[in-house]
Amino acid sequence: MRRIVRITYLPAAISIVVVFLLWTSAESQNRAVHHQAMRQEVLAVTSVLRAHIEGTLSSNIQLVRGLIATLTTEPDMDADRFGELASALADRDSLIRSLAAAPDMVIRYIYPMEGNSAAIGLDYMENPTQREAAVRARDSGELVLAGPVNLVQGGVGFVSRFPVFIPDGTAQGRFWGLVSAVIDADRFYAATGLVDEALPIRLALRGADASGPRGPVFFGDAEILGLDPVQMPITLPFGTWQISAIPRSGWHPSPPNLWTLRLWLLMGAGLIVIPSLMMGRLLDERARNVGRLQQALRRQGETNSRYQSVSRISRSFLWEQDAEGRLTYLSSSYQDITGLPRQQLIGKGLRDLGRGDATDRQTVDWGSLDGTIAGQQTFKDFVFPLNTQGHGEIWLQLSGTPVFDDKGKLRGYRGAGMDVTSVQRARQAADESSRAKSIFLANMSHEIRTPLNGVLGMAQVLESLINDPEKRAMVTTIRESGQSLNNILNDILDLSKIEANKLELEENPFQPEETLQRIVALHQLRAEEKGLDLSLSGLLPQGPARTGDVHRFGQILHNLISNAIKFTEKGSVSVVVSNRTGQDLSLCITDTGPGMSPEQLESLFEAFVQGDGSVARRYGGTGLGMSIVRHLVTMMKGQIDVRSVLGEGTSITVLLPLPDQAVAQPASAEGASAQDLAGLKLLAADDNATNRRVLEAMLRGTGVVLTLVNNGQQAVEAWRDEAPDVMLLDISMPVLGGIAARSQIARESDATGRSCPPTIAFTANVMAHQVREYLDEGFVGCVAKPQNRALLLDALRSAKEQQGLVS
Repeated sequence: MRRIVRITYLPAAISIVVVFLLWTSAESQNRAVHHQAMRQEVLAVTSVLRAHIEGTLSSNIQLVRGLIATLTTEPDMDADRFGELASALADRDSLIRSLAAAPDMVIRYIYPMEGNSAAIGLDYMENPTQREAAVRARDSGELVLAGPVNLVQGGVGFVSRFPVFIPDGTAQGRFWGLVSAVIDADRFYAATGLVDEALPIRLALRGADASGPRGPVFFGDAEILGLDPVQMPITLPFGTWQISAIPRSGWHPSPPNLWTLRLWLLMGAGLIVIPSLMMGRLLDERARNVGRLQQALRRQGETNSRYQSVSRISRSFLWEQDAEGRLTYLSSSYQDITGLPRQQLIGKGLRDLGRGDATDRQTVDWGSLDGTIAGQQTFKDFVFPLNTQGHGEIWLQLSGTPVFDDKGKLRGYRGAGMDVTSVQRARQAADESSRAKSIFLANMSHEIRTPLNGVLGMAQVLESLINDPEKRAMVTTIRESGQSLNNILNDILDLSKIEANKLELEENPFQPEETLQRIVALHQLRAEEKGLDLSLSGLLPQGPARTGDVHRFGQILHNLISNAIKFTEKGSVSVVVSNRTGQDLSLCITDTGPGMSPEQLESLFEAFVQGDGSVARRYGGTGLGMSIVRHLVTMMKGQIDVRSVLGEGTSITVLLPLPDQAVAQPASAEGASAQDLAGLKLLAADDNATNRRVLEAMLRGTGVVLTLVNNGQQAVEAWRDEAPDVMLLDISMPVLGGIAARSQIARESDATGRSCPPTIAFTANVMAHQVREYLDEGFVGCVAKPQNRALLLDALRSAKEQQGLVS
């Protein structure tokens, strides 16, 4: 527990350390800023003083240089003339205390004479204290400054010695002597502000005799040199001094805003540390869930790692365009994906992202994308192909959204793109697989239905000819077995059409009661054979007609009733219908069969599933019926509900929201077809001899005048020689198929003025899109193989009515 407490309060400890480091850093930075500001202030004041010192010295030296200029023109001037010139300089507002002239290094003139007369006749060459400076001035030809020095006449001053040369045609001229000027030190200090008590600094001047920073301190406090002063040189015409300065009260290590800063830091520390302590307490309270939390975090980390790995290898890019549709940005990954230089696309449109051949451009609806962008709408998943050099054909997917400024004006579009080549190729492969599957199913349907047509057709004919009950039962078994095989084939085809989204529902008016009675009647014999009571209730004398696909409605009924009878060994199967105006059409099929377990109910609507293997062995079937029922009910926007109790039975309720109408279209009587076909001249073409024999047998006794041929070419020739009332053409035949034969007959009819007889397609290829193709080619109907005699006669009668031959 103590370990847990230490861990839970670790954030608080870390926050305290962080606060301490930040606090120390902030105060250190504040002191550094404060110290730098103080130095800047001292530097500013010192710079002003340096300027005053340099300016004051320069102005006084220039006055002396003016006197020297006069001496060079009047080298023989007397004492009175020198006094006149010197008084003019000394009387000015200058710092010059006295002036002396020493021709040939001997002082002969001096001003003022008062207090200085003792210096008359002083020979610099003979005076050991002044000889060195005098010789240096003479030999260097430059001004030499000495001082500050204690003056003989009292006080302190700076002595400057100027060498004087008389022009004599040589480069330097003839040495005349020296002119000395004494600058009063006290007046100099006062004039330059060095002794101003209002100065905010303490300073020191070093470099006596203009010797620079190596010289001794001659003004101020020498102690400040050890206090990290601000230092700068003072440039003189004859050397340098160095000025050093510190604040008058010294360097203050503590900034004036220290406690204000500490107050803010304390508040910030409280905002960090106090929540950290509170968090520690909360973590301590949740210590029991630490294990689960760590496990969740590990899983989250693994998930994030997976996402990051995927994002690193994802083939996507970003793009932006302005309000005029010009690309302004395209990420480098576009070039990585396509191999096309992205810089060349800047300033162009989105269409240029998909540069390809003309076929590519025609297969993409760029106009739709332009319309979406013009409407300033967001678009997603716009896919287009792109032919690249070195990458082959790739597919890109674009998504984008408009971007507006603060005033709502369109700035452009911003979006992302993705390489969806693998997805597109997978989709193409799936489409190819679907097409191959459709072709396979169509071929298998044709190949299976063709021999099955012979089995069922002959069985129907033979059944009608045999009167012996035992033999008739045998033939009935053959017919029912063949019909079961045909039903299995139909179920497989229906499921494949449903999975491919190719199953289409018709919208025609029908009377539900008629379909219910017919379907129940079809199953009545089977129920009686098993000793079951099959009942139909809830019928109204005349309920509303419904609009929908009567064939698929009947298929739902057939599958549900057939399943109920198949799985019920004793008891009853009841069908309850509710067909009322303004309400959904309701069907409820209830049986007393074995019922289903919850596990079996879950897989009831799965294709090819029949509870377990024993069910398939005992009852047979493919397990497709309920899957087809569920899909058909869904396509009709209905609902299906199954309630079952194991050992008691099952109840299935179907609600179909089919639109109702007042009057139903009357259904044609099935048995009337054979009565009205006498004398009908029928031309039939089929390349299969069995199918021709079945057709001939089914039409025997109907009065139909039948002409049979083996292919479409023979049908064309027979039409030329005869005048058939109706044609029945197989679609797939050698030499010339049914569609081509009908087209040739139609062309010749137009050319010769003969009428083209109504033509019925007679084929095993009866998938929805195939039947629609036959009707588009001019066929008036389609009879599916295996043949059903009643449906065949109905189709012939319908074609005869279209020809206007009904009596």
